Order: sequence, then C-alpha cells, then structure tokens
Amino acid sequence: MELANREERLDTQQRIELAEGVNIRLRVAGLPVRFLAYIIDYLICAGIILGAAFVLSIIGVATESFSMVGILLLLWFIIRWFYNVPFELGKRGATPGKRAMKIRVMQTTGTPVTVGQSLLRNLLRFVDEMPSFLATLPLVPTYLFGSIAIVCGRRFQRLGDLAAGTIVIYDDEKFAVTPSYYAPAAPQAPPFPAYGSHLPPHPQPPPIPPQPTPPRFPLHREEQVAFTSFRERLPLWSAERRMEIADHLAPLTGKTGPAAVNEVVNIGAWLDEAR
Repeated sequence: MELANREERLDTQQRIELAEGVNIRLRVAGLPVRFLAYIIDYLICAGIILGAAFVLSIIGVATESFSMVGILLLLWFIIRWFYNVPFELGKRGATPGKRAMKIRVMQTTGTPVTVGQSLLRNLLRFVDEMPSFLATLPLVPTYLFGSIAIVCGRRFQRLGDLAAGTIVIYDDEKFAVTPSYYAPAAPQAPPFPAYGSHLPPHPQPPPIPPQPTPPRFPLHREEQVAFTSFRERLPLWSAERRMEIADHLAPLTGKTGPAAVNEVVNIGAWLDEAR
C-alpha cells in the first residue's frame, strides 16, 4: 500500500472526467520543461523588441522625432502582457516555445482555454515572476513565486494557473491513456414467446469476454475516447448499429462487420488496462 501511494504521488498523469462520462489521463508538464519553453518565448520577445527598437531608432533619427520611443514602449507593453494569449487560444493551445517543447495549455477539465482564462493566467504572470532580479530590468524576473507554486502543487500549476483553472500538459498524444471506466452491460429482458406458444424462450448466450488487444499503431486522444466510448455504450445498441459504428473505425482496426465490433471492444479493453 505504501509503495502504491508513493507511485501515485510521483505519477504526473492526471485523471480527467469528460462530460460524456469517460475518463482520460493527461500528463502534466513540470518545471524544467516549462522553464525551457519560457526561455524560447523570452528570446523571441526580446528579438522582436530589439528589432523594433533598431528600426524605430533609425526612423526617429531620420524624422528627428521622439514619438518612436512611445511606440516602442507601447509595443513592449503589448508583447509583455498579451504575447501568449493568441497562441493559447489557437488550435495548438501553445506558444512557439511550448510547441518546441511539445506542451500546451488546457483547462483542468481537458478542454481548450477560454479568452478570460488566458487573459487571467497571463495578467497574473506578474505575481509569478516576483521578485524581480533587478528593478531596472523588468524583463528578467526570477519567477520564484511561480516556481514554488509549481513544485508544491500536484498538477504543477503556477499561481496564474490556479486562479484561471488551467494546466500545462504534454501534447504528445501517446501519453494520454484513455481510461478506466467500463459500464457493465445492462440486463436485457427475455424476448416474449411466440403467440400461442407455451414454451419458455431460449436463453441468450453469455457475452464473450473481451480479449485486450493493443492497437495496430499509436492512437490520438480522440481516437482512444472513441474506442472506450464504444465499449461503454455497446449494451445500448442493436447488433446492426454496433457494426455500423464499428465500420467507421475500420481504418484503425482493419476489420468490418462483427469482427470489427470484437476488435473495437478488445482495443478498448486494452486501453482500460494500459494505465
């Protein structure tokens, strides 16, 4: 029991229950990989600011105008506070630095972040960056507060993540093992005997237990959810409906008809055990 508890504490996979009643596991990103992603984004921002400063200084000298300084400060303000927002709201949910490190930002429910969540987690970055390394260099923070929050929290959330309800996870789909809940088949009422017959109906054969079978190649998170959802909802469908849905997964199973139904169930059983 003690060993199991220790492994549970060291496990970076977090179980998330979706609205459909399916559990998925998301592998949260820790401090080192997030720090490397921050360094990449910091260098990109610094390059943009330095390039803009060079161009605006030339324009200022040519026009003998000091308004270029105000434009540069406005550009620095926009990049400083809103650089991450459009990337986090995009399809990848990640800045260039996070994409390079194969991580992304999501809600704690496993869904993409909203505009309000992205703004909140980035505006609170000022608190995570404290204390500043030098008062004259606000672009070089220590991130002491944020680092302490990440290290102490099970989901590795900085203060901005805690306030916004977001997490940073690995974007490698192979780590998202879909899960672990399987609803047993609902009892079926026996069919009525034919009119005029007094013989009891023939008993239905018991369902064949699934044989956990690994997929032919790594599955994306959405594909894993499809397999486990099919296995859970199997008792609700007729045999024809089961084959119809299983045939849609033929590119992943390589089978059609009743064989496809068995293959989908077996892969779903394997996914349940692969955690």
